[in-house]
Formats: sequence, C-alpha cells, structure tokens
Amino acid sequence: MPTEQQVKELAYSIWEQEGRPHGKHLEHYYRALSTLRRSEREQEAKGRAMPSLANIGIPSTQLSLPSPEPAPKGRRHGGRKGKRPDGVR
Repeated sequence: MPTEQQVKELAYSIWEQEGRPHGKHLEHYYRALSTLRRSEREQEAKGRAMPSLANIGIPSTQLSLPSPEPAPKGRRHGGRKGKRPDGVR
C-alpha cells in the first residue's frame, strides 16, 4: 500500500505537469493513488512469476504435448432424434 506521502508527492507532480490547474486536487490525488497501487501490483506479480523452465532444470524436449484428438463424427449435440418429450421444437 502506498504511503500518504508518496500519493501526495505524485499528485503534486501530476498537478505541476498539467500546468497547475485550480480545483483538480481530488482528481490528481486519486490518479496518483491508482498509479501507485497499479505499480505495486505489477511489482508483486513479477515477484510471483513462474520461473522459466530452463531455470528449474527441465529441458524443453521433455515438455512435448500430445496432439489433440479429432472431434467425433456424427451428431454434434448427442441428442435424441425426433420430438422432445414436452412437445416443444
């Protein structure tokens, strides 16, 4: 969670970059807060990222996946022929 000081400093920077407009302090504050939170989430995600296969010692030749089986021929839905029991078509 970003500190209040970090949010205020970034909001001030945004305010200056936009030419110091009057009355947009809440917009700048919440944009700064959102930016800092997003940045923290991205940093956390990088820390939780899966290690590459080479880094954990599994050669890529051992990871071949089987090819998918072809779809069965015939009826697509596997339903019964004819009318539905309730008479609805």
